[in-house]
Amino acid sequence: MDAIEGNLFAVGGDEDHEDTSILSSVERFDPIQNLWWPCSEIPDGRRCQASCVYNNRLYVSGGWIKRTEAAFSLTLNVNMSCVPTMSATVYCYEPLTDMWSERSAMHVARFSHAMEVYSGRIFAIGGYTSLSRTHNEPLDVVECYSPEQDQWSFIEPLRVPAGMCSAVVVEGKITVLGGDQSTFSGEMNYVSKVQVYDESAREWTVSTTLRYPGPVPAHKMMVPGSFIEPFRVEKHLADQVGPIGGASRTF
Repeated sequence: MDAIEGNLFAVGGDEDHEDTSILSSVERFDPIQNLWWPCSEIPDGRRCQASCVYNNRLYVSGGWIKRTEAAFSLTLNVNMSCVPTMSATVYCYEPLTDMWSERSAMHVARFSHAMEVYSGRIFAIGGYTSLSRTHNEPLDVVECYSPEQDQWSFIEPLRVPAGMCSAVVVEGKITVLGGDQSTFSGEMNYVSKVQVYDESAREWTVSTTLRYPGPVPAHKMMVPGSFIEPFRVEKHLADQVGPIGGASRTF
């Protein structure tokens, strides 16, 4: 969920964690009216995507999307049109016109990754690639997108591969917290590292360790004054990383 000019936007997702329930619906929440309003649907329904806001436009990348072709697998005995496809596609939403436009796709299809805006560019960070329906591989791959040139390029990879990580910009550096390295369904292998990207040095470093590691659904990130504080929502626990000032995306 992202905010544009005081309104929250919810894109896609699923209704019951089933492959057949992937959503293409988009809704806008007006906190003054305390109402949700429907928006134009994203062209490809998707879940486990990443999103961010740049120049008052919403960018959505990757995730699992619905298959559009009709197919049937005798080996698996399933209708393959109901099996989602991992995506590298990118869409941009313009709130003023309520319209979506497709942009250049990422080089690497991924899901459960992070997106963050820094220095006029958009970064797609980590995530997973799928090797089978039960086997995922956490990624260290980081790509950088120029909205003006509509072009993606690779930058230095993460020191620690991570899916479901969270990212924020602090003092001119991209900071990636936590995540997960599970490779098979049902596993839990949380990442405790905080990784920081210094563009001038073109390198990632591990700056500290989280007290309560975990994936993005269990974390939110805020910058109240001079601290970054990821916290476990379900436990109502706060974990101070350190006195590092700067602005960030808030939730």
